[in-house]
Amino acid sequence: MNFNSSFNINFQNIFCKTISLISLLLIAIAIFATNSSTSLVYANENEPILNLKYKAGAEHLTHQKITTIAATALGLSIERVKNIAAASGMPDKNQGGISGGFNQQWSHGLLFNNKKEIKWGDANTDYHDNLLGLKNNDRYDDNPLDEIDETTSSVKLESWENGSADKFYLQNDQQKGDWYLGYASHYIVDLTTPIHTTVPGFSHLEILSKHFNFELWIANNFDKGHNLATVAINDNKIYSITNPREDAKKAAWNACYWNDVDGYGQRLWDLYKQEGYPTEENSGNAELVEAAKIMILEAVRWSKSTIKWGLDNYQQWD
Repeated sequence: MNFNSSFNINFQNIFCKTISLISLLLIAIAIFATNSSTSLVYANENEPILNLKYKAGAEHLTHQKITTIAATALGLSIERVKNIAAASGMPDKNQGGISGGFNQQWSHGLLFNNKKEIKWGDANTDYHDNLLGLKNNDRYDDNPLDEIDETTSSVKLESWENGSADKFYLQNDQQKGDWYLGYASHYIVDLTTPIHTTVPGFSHLEILSKHFNFELWIANNFDKGHNLATVAINDNKIYSITNPREDAKKAAWNACYWNDVDGYGQRLWDLYKQEGYPTEENSGNAELVEAAKIMILEAVRWSKSTIKWGLDNYQQWD
C-alpha cells in the first residue's frame, strides 16, 4: 500500500468517526423532542383504517404509518397490522438515547461514497438478522464492516434479543414472527432515504446537519399537509426479495445522493436544500413534493415486500 492510499483510508476513518460524534450530539438534542402522538392512516381520503397511539418522536410514527399501509395492502387483519406496525417503530427506541446513539447511527445506515463503496453502517445486516438470524453466514465473507463478537471471535448477531421472524415462525408463533417482520422493516425503510445512505463529504455536510429537519418535514406532510402517503395507498408493486442483505444494498444505493444515474436521492435532496430545509406542514414547492413521493413509494414497497417475503416463505397468510 502506498502512502497516498494509506492516508486516504486513515482520513476516511477519521471523517466517519467525526460524523458519528456529531450525530450523537444531534441525537441528544432530538431526545427532548419526543412526545406522545396519535396517527391516522387512511385507506382513502375519508376512511381511517388505524388509530395508532405510541409514545415516540415524529420519525417513529412515520415508520409505523409506512408499515401500516404496507401490511394493510396485503390484507392482514387489524390485529396483525397493529402488531407489525408497532414493531416497526421500536428500533429507534431500542437503539436510541445517549448510550445507544453510536449503535443507532451504525445500525440504521448504509452509507455509500461517490464511488459506490460502503463506508459506514450495517443496516442491511440488522435487516437480514431480524428476518433470518445467522442463517446464510457466508453473507459476511466479503464485508469487513461486519461486527465481530470479541468473546467468541464469530460474527455478531444483530437482531433484537437474538430473535428473528424465521425463529418464531418455525416455532409456530405467528405473533412474534409478525413482530420481527415489522422490526426488520424499519431498517429497509431507513435505507430508502438519502440521509441514511449517503457519505456526505465536505461538500454536502448538510445531509448530516439537516437530518432531523428532513425527517420532521416528512412526518409533518405524510398524512397531512402535502399528504405524501396518498401516492402509496393504492400502489400494487412488490419487489422480489431473494437475499435480504443484498436486496437492502440495492434499496440503499437507489436512495443514495451519489447515485446520479438511476437513483432518486440526489434530486430529492437538491430540491429540499433549494427550499431551505423546510420542516413545517405544507412547506416546500410542488417539485419537492413530487420527488418526496417517489421516496415514500419506495419505502412502502420495500416494507410491503418484506412482509410478503415472510408470509410467503413461512406460509403465514392465515
